[in-house]
Amino acid sequence: GYTKTSAVSAKLKTYLLAKPADETTALSSPQKTIMYKSILVAIDGGAASRRALTEALYLAEKTGASLKLAYIVGLFLTTPLPIAGSTFSASSESLHERGRRILARAVSQATRRGISAKSTILENSSESAAEVIVQHAKKWRASLIVMGTHGRSGLSRLALGSDAEKVMRTSPIPVLVVRAKAKK
Repeated sequence: GYTKTSAVSAKLKTYLLAKPADETTALSSPQKTIMYKSILVAIDGGAASRRALTEALYLAEKTGASLKLAYIVGLFLTTPLPIAGSTFSASSESLHERGRRILARAVSQATRRGISAKSTILENSSESAAEVIVQHAKKWRASLIVMGTHGRSGLSRLALGSDAEKVMRTSPIPVLVVRAKAKK
């Protein structure tokens, strides 16, 4: 179906295809070309981040941007947590291994498409994932942050929070948020 998000994405894709990629500018200037040099993509292997990676790959192809793929390991997950009558704990090594596999697949996708991509695992022990993403994007001098969102609302968003929303609110760098799937 037709969604507002797909309309924006279609307009952006049309705009990128219609303009020569020879100037660096922001979206707000329709007379100039959109050009991203470096795109930070926060990925976790879920459906939302896979769609975000797809969009980032598309943008990188059209603009010649390089990608920095970031997987965040929440070190607080290595502490046993009581969840639904059982205890959840993941070793730091198993979390790193999962991140390495996800990042390797993403780098491979980029490389097959002729896109320069580097990957990193970011450890997060106290800040929110959003803070880690914004800090790393600034450090790497990203010209765009791309990340997925589940599009939760109401109590589920209140309980789980929204890293994408926090990144949008705090980042001085433009942010492209991609929904896991279009709402019906």
